[in-house]
Amino acid sequence: MKTSIAVATTAQALAIANVAAEALSAHIDAGSPRARRILAAGGAFAAIADNQVVGFVSNFITRDARGGRRLELDLLGVSPAWQGRGIGARLVGRSLQAARESEATTVRALVRCDNVAMQRICSRQGFERSVHASQLWISQARKPAAKARGMTAARIIAVETLTYSGYWLEGELSQGAIDDARRLLRAHPERSLIGAVVPVLDRIRIDLLRANSFAPMGDFHWWTLRL
Repeated sequence: MKTSIAVATTAQALAIANVAAEALSAHIDAGSPRARRILAAGGAFAAIADNQVVGFVSNFITRDARGGRRLELDLLGVSPAWQGRGIGARLVGRSLQAARESEATTVRALVRCDNVAMQRICSRQGFERSVHASQLWISQARKPAAKARGMTAARIIAVETLTYSGYWLEGELSQGAIDDARRLLRAHPERSLIGAVVPVLDRIRIDLLRANSFAPMGDFHWWTLRL
């Protein structure tokens, strides 16, 4: 059966949420203002077969340390009954097309070390894998540390995705940066968490995150494509 790839619409929010739950065990609140904003902005693509959504990919834009436009491949899901037909690869390919059209300089994906299917797609699309694995750590704490602030060296990036909204910490992680991000969470209650990705060998930063009640979410590799 022929499958088409198109910009996802707000009318497909529930269908996309169902695919996410079935394929990824991920929760998307289809009726939330956040989900509607993301879909209305054209930040996702849907795979359609037999007049139903059988797969999707969601993306969003960030800026790198030099201010370059960067497309983040955030969430990719294909209904189990439709897997193995190249739909995921086509969704990623459509995202790369959108990245070029938006004049992004980089496309990036954070892929679990055990996600062989996504690794294969990234490799075939020309992405380069980071040499070392990293760990994703998240926290929902909003109260800054009671002790004196340290230097704020990391970049704090606001992100909004189909599954959450919050802040990413990139660069030189510090106590001051964590405290600043928590102040932002308190000022913006609609945002839910802070995330940081650190190399598995970086014990100093991992100890800092653990001391601040961050929780590990698994091991990942960065996959990056320069456009």
